[in-house]
Amino acid sequence: MAADARNNRDGIELRKCIACGFVFSAKDGYSYEELFATSFADKNKEDLAQRARWEGLDKLVAEIVHKSKLGKGARVLDFGSGIGLTTLVFQDSGFNVVAVEGSRKYFEKHGSLGIKSFRSVEEVMKHHDSFDLVVMKDVLEHLSNPREILTNLIACVKPRGYFYIRVPNVFAYRFHWSISTKEHINHFSPKILIELFEKNKMEKVDFIGVYDVSSLAGKIYHSIFWHAKNIFSLYHQISILFQKK
Repeated sequence: MAADARNNRDGIELRKCIACGFVFSAKDGYSYEELFATSFADKNKEDLAQRARWEGLDKLVAEIVHKSKLGKGARVLDFGSGIGLTTLVFQDSGFNVVAVEGSRKYFEKHGSLGIKSFRSVEEVMKHHDSFDLVVMKDVLEHLSNPREILTNLIACVKPRGYFYIRVPNVFAYRFHWSISTKEHINHFSPKILIELFEKNKMEKVDFIGVYDVSSLAGKIYHSIFWHAKNIFSLYHQISILFQKK
């Protein structure tokens, strides 16, 4: 994508690796902490639970649980949990959840919300064994070392355990009205994402629904393209559940 493309809201050029097809932003100039410095910081647990329902996270978690067939009490790791919306939904659904969050402000907030959290995967694995499910929602596109992070997280999944991930879909950029090229420094296609997991001995189980579509334009877009996700890969997000071989 050119820096002056009509829907490139940040004006940062996208580049593509000739060898593997991976797409990335030409500039990595922001701090991860910038994303989360103020959002939701003054909200209580009830406020956040309401926000989670508004975003459809209860439906997301229900579908992941249904397709993975995980029972209550299963061990879940929510990586890049933010303020903890998805973590709270898994907790309320009866799962044993820990979170990893790089933002110090959000990490410090977790204690008052009853969320057990760590600052890194390495810290988690000092206190816990492998997990039945790792969740990585809207995170990998922000990280400067996606392959390393993904490999380390997959190592946390127990044999026949599951990994849920959601990232933006670069194939859909031409149809989308506003693309972040500053905060999103990695840009995945379904093929590239699936290959990354397959190289780490993970196999695709199924696509998982995207429920946080709120605007009228977004709902129209969703109604058209979600049903063609297996054929044209045109939906604006890639949302997939994998299982460890």
